[in-house]
Amino acid sequence: MFPGKLKFSLSSRLTRSAGKTLCPKNIGRLRPETVVIEVRMGLDFFLRYHELPGDKTVSGIVTHHPLEALQIVFEHELCHVLEFIYFHRSNCRGSRFKTMAFRIFGHTESCHRLPTPGAIAREKYGLKPGDMVWFVFEGRALTGMIYAITKRATVMVEDSKGPYVDRRGRRYQKYYVPVEKLTKE
Repeated sequence: MFPGKLKFSLSSRLTRSAGKTLCPKNIGRLRPETVVIEVRMGLDFFLRYHELPGDKTVSGIVTHHPLEALQIVFEHELCHVLEFIYFHRSNCRGSRFKTMAFRIFGHTESCHRLPTPGAIAREKYGLKPGDMVWFVFEGRALTGMIYAITKRATVMVEDSKGPYVDRRGRRYQKYYVPVEKLTKE
């Protein structure tokens, strides 16, 4: 009965949340038939589902397969869609959302415990932000510090010509390196 458009997409860029619902902030002032709500699913969470052992809980439900996890994340996002359509805002920490998710789908939590890139880096490779690492780039061994881990590790390498400057005036170059290519110092 929603006169607007619902879109569904898969994203390889989501690294912290397995799903995201996008809705115009001014939805309440738009004509309903012009509203576009998009549900975006974080593809890597499901492709890397088996990379770490242990339970993978989604919305309070233990999953056994990546497709099951995807379904439950999608159910969670559908609750966001309903809240946006009827109330023009959505908050999965709010009691209205929690009640709706429980009554419709039996969800008891509003979060997931699927392997994130940071958790995989920590568990599988023993790497975390702040660690000193080395890697090979264009035939040269470089040493730097892991600044962040998303899809790849962001490594800051000291470089007198680098565009990034810290509080002490040291200059750095930024490199995006696959975690499996890093060696801890």
